Amino acid sequence: MGYISGGYVNVNNCYNQASLNIASQDAKVGGIIGWIPNNNQQTRITNCATTITKAIGLNEATTANATITNVLGGQTNLPSVLSVVNTDREGVFIEDSQNTNNRYPILKWQMEYFNRNQ
Repeated sequence: MGYISGGYVNVNNCYNQASLNIASQDAKVGGIIGWIPNNNQQTRITNCATTITKAIGLNEATTANATITNVLGGQTNLPSVLSVVNTDREGVFIEDSQNTNNRYPILKWQMEYFNRNQ
């Protein structure tokens, strides 16, 4: 998420494994949120992690209007996307080994359909 402009914002249980090119140490760039300005918003960020060193690029909010709990930057052992999206035992999503969905996880039935219709 880039910039939180106001209102009530909740960001929960998320993670980012991408890379970022940060041109400056003062850049408003982070692995979870780029910039939280101090504008009397109610922001809650909980249980988020990123491989990027800075999880939140610039946090100007006060503790009265932003609650940040268990938000970690620089993590190296994040779960795979499949382990997060497959919440049932059967594993509805599978790896896109044939690049039908730009290597993002794909539903099992979609891959079965694709394989039958090749």
